[in-house]
Amino acid sequence: MTKSVHLGKMLRPLNRTFIWMLTLSVGCFPKPLEIEVAPSPEKLVISSQLIPDRGIVIAVTRSVAALECCPSISDSGLRAISVTDAEVIVSSEGKTDTLQKSAINPGIYFSNILPRKEGEVYLLTVTDAANSQKVHSKSTLLPKVEMDSIYFKSDTLFNVNFTTAHLSFKDP
Repeated sequence: MTKSVHLGKMLRPLNRTFIWMLTLSVGCFPKPLEIEVAPSPEKLVISSQLIPDRGIVIAVTRSVAALECCPSISDSGLRAISVTDAEVIVSSEGKTDTLQKSAINPGIYFSNILPRKEGEVYLLTVTDAANSQKVHSKSTLLPKVEMDSIYFKSDTLFNVNFTTAHLSFKDP
């Protein structure tokens, strides 16, 4: 004996369940709360890079409020937050080096004068001449990490050639 079942009758309970769940989920979306958040004060942001046997490069920018429209990562956006009139000083063991301002990249300061010794403590002082903000940082130069090996591997993925560098080193 063959029993015939109408597909519409089988799906009707599922349709009702789906509509019921959809109605409940739409009703669960809360209304957004309007809140007032005081803007945070603008602060100096310092980023540094020590380049072995070459020198030090320091970028000085201003912070951007997270809830405000922020500058884009374009040339003009970076110029808007760059601090171009800062005094950047690195000192250690009685020696002081005032970093030079880059003529090409605003907010970039560099030096290749100060000798760098492992284990030596360095003090960084940055003063923004526009608003007299000053920040200090102290750090100890860690030992240089030597590479044990490096090799390159070329591959193709989706008709695009790329090369990957594989490094091996022991970081103490």
